[in-house]
Amino acid sequence: MRNRILNFKALNILPVTAFLFIASSCRSHDTDNNPNKETSANGIRFNLINDDFNNVGNEIKSIASTKGKQGNKTDIINQNFVSGPFDISAELSLEAPAISPLAQASAKLNTATEKLGGPTNTNAIKYVVVAYKPDGTYLGQEVGDASTPNQKLFGNLDLTGNQTYTFVTYSLGATTPPPPAPTTNLNMAELNINGLTGSETNSDLMFAINENVLLSEGNTPLDVHLKHKFTKITISIDNSDATGTVKGGYPLASESSTGATGIISDFYTDCSIRFKDGTKIGAVTGTSSLDTSTVKGIKTTGQSFIINTGAVSNYTGTITLPANSITIGKDSNAQPVVININGSGTGLMPGYAYTLKLKFNSDRYVNASGVTKTEGESDALYAVIGGYKWERYNLGVINRNPALNNPDQIPSIQGLHGGYYQFGNKESIADAASTTNYKNINWNGNPAPNNSWDANSPNNPCSPGYKVPTEAELKILLNNTSQKIIGNTTSNTFGQMNNYSAAGVYTSKKNQNVKLTIPISGYADLTVGSNSAPFQPGDIRGRANSMHLGSSTFNSATSKISILQYNAISYFGGGSGQGSGAAQKVIGRSIRCIAG
Repeated sequence: MRNRILNFKALNILPVTAFLFIASSCRSHDTDNNPNKETSANGIRFNLINDDFNNVGNEIKSIASTKGKQGNKTDIINQNFVSGPFDISAELSLEAPAISPLAQASAKLNTATEKLGGPTNTNAIKYVVVAYKPDGTYLGQEVGDASTPNQKLFGNLDLTGNQTYTFVTYSLGATTPPPPAPTTNLNMAELNINGLTGSETNSDLMFAINENVLLSEGNTPLDVHLKHKFTKITISIDNSDATGTVKGGYPLASESSTGATGIISDFYTDCSIRFKDGTKIGAVTGTSSLDTSTVKGIKTTGQSFIINTGAVSNYTGTITLPANSITIGKDSNAQPVVININGSGTGLMPGYAYTLKLKFNSDRYVNASGVTKTEGESDALYAVIGGYKWERYNLGVINRNPALNNPDQIPSIQGLHGGYYQFGNKESIADAASTTNYKNINWNGNPAPNNSWDANSPNNPCSPGYKVPTEAELKILLNNTSQKIIGNTTSNTFGQMNNYSAAGVYTSKKNQNVKLTIPISGYADLTVGSNSAPFQPGDIRGRANSMHLGSSTFNSATSKISILQYNAISYFGGGSGQGSGAAQKVIGRSIRCIAG
């Protein structure tokens, strides 16, 4: 006796990809001489092949439309609205194929262990195959494991060559077996599935039926195409930068931890699938168990979720982001944010994959109450960048009215430079008109304690509710902006006393209409030879050459103070003398206050 490959010939195949059956049997020499004789097969071998959502099956190659016409499956549906401090954009579109249709066709010939498992995949899915006679009589069922290539099933089932059979295959994409199939006639078989959660690992119902499969000699395998019965939606946070007038988006504060949480409405936790009902194949219906489901871990990388659409072809629902789940810097949503999930205007289609990109941006100009303003309004005194609210003027500027004294004017002017402040000193020791011998009554030649500019310190020079920024906050400003120089700078490190034109412009990467302009004011230096406390004042240095924007951060371990110098954080201080950390505390610098 010798082994031969027995072949399935499909007389009717559904058009979606996923499993390959190869039948084998043991025949005698007499059988070889009589190919028409019915013989008993001793099992069916399974070799798994990739599965796809309908996007590829329908050859949707790209997504180009941005207008969202009803019935056009390639449309991108945009929702743009304002909620609290946030401009919110939600872009829903069909998921583009990862590879071209030609490459996809080629991939169908190869085992796709990355989706369905394989020898090295310990998390391979389980699936059930059910066998029926031509009249629908139930014969048996077995569980397959995607981690076992060429797994033989139905070895104990009396399947015979030159006979036709029908095979039903289904899976939930889980590493545990799906519920067993009913043992009724195929035309009456209905499988009930409970406890759907929306996870790809236990709720992705896939189904295939191959009718009138003839077991005969030959080598042509039978493709068994699993069809996704539910809808996949991949939700992500868009953190792209602005392009022209199109705003960008920020990652949420939860990006570095658990990610955001969304609540899907109108979610069917149960369903039933009728294997065959006349001409209807694999019909799915929702049950009365309509509930909500939670999507966790929404980040910039994307989180996929399976929606049981209840068999409707135009499913609509919402995703709700609870209060305080959207946080950028110090901006947060006080009220829940509800986003529609309505497909191409008429609903999501079962068996399709979608992407939902959520974009959040709170960069704007505001007044003292946090009300959004245009940049030229008289009370638009603050710019919010990355969720941090900055004053638009240096501390000490007298005319703080954007309608009369534009803080972003080119070139900069003396009236935008403001005062110079010693670390820990509440009052300015010099102003924009100062040049040489700037000393005034606020001068303090003795360095202040390290925490003198903490937010709650009585020495805080900023107005109530605002403070001197920390080094970390200055770094956040740099990370969230692009920088450029305006006006005329000088290479002379002593600066030019009467040159007030130079400034650094910090434009939001996420909203190019929002910026801060910080004059290059130099610093109020010590007199030459003043090497120990009490230090003595000297001249203004570095105007139009060196930006010295102060921070509240003093590192006691290194005895250095942190300041912003245009596009980098610099550290000044050391051991002794005029360059020491103590001396650097006494030098006067510009301050740009930030909300505490």
